[in-house]
Amino acid sequence: MSDFIVRRFPSRTSIRLRDYDYTQDGAYFITIVAYQRHQVFSRVDNSRVELLPLGQIIHNELLSLPDTCPYAMVDQDYLVVMPDHVHVVVWLRQLMGSHQSFDGAPTNPTHSNGFRSRSVASVIAGFKSRVTKLHRIATNASAITVWQRGYYESIIRDADHLLRVQRYIRDNPVRWSQRNTPT
Repeated sequence: MSDFIVRRFPSRTSIRLRDYDYTQDGAYFITIVAYQRHQVFSRVDNSRVELLPLGQIIHNELLSLPDTCPYAMVDQDYLVVMPDHVHVVVWLRQLMGSHQSFDGAPTNPTHSNGFRSRSVASVIAGFKSRVTKLHRIATNASAITVWQRGYYESIIRDADHLLRVQRYIRDNPVRWSQRNTPT
């Protein structure tokens, strides 16, 4: 018998709803975090966000999401690139030319997808991959890690929830400034 140790890593608990179809039309509040929480996306000064070069890539890629994923959309009013994380609302519309306003996600999910084409997970994975590739090209570095593994999501259920998320996104730089201002 060999003398090696089998290391077991703790399994990650999924935050996803067990029976929810993450390919269905709706709005999703997404938070994506920088690798090791490095503050490389932007600076917040007096509640104003100033994008760093990587943050500008992130911002541009989110707004151009419909070009790379025609079934996904991001609106400037539902997006903030903070120093070490990004908050964004992503709308999925599986039918080309479907209405772009918020209709609310259903409350009774019927099917579980996991990581499937045209799902929230595939949109975020593609986005993270494109940003990493563009950043590596811009910095001429082949082994830069930009993102923490995974992301956080919340299914937006109704217009009130959407308003609360929009306020949270809008007020995030203010909260950051308050937390990071020396007293």
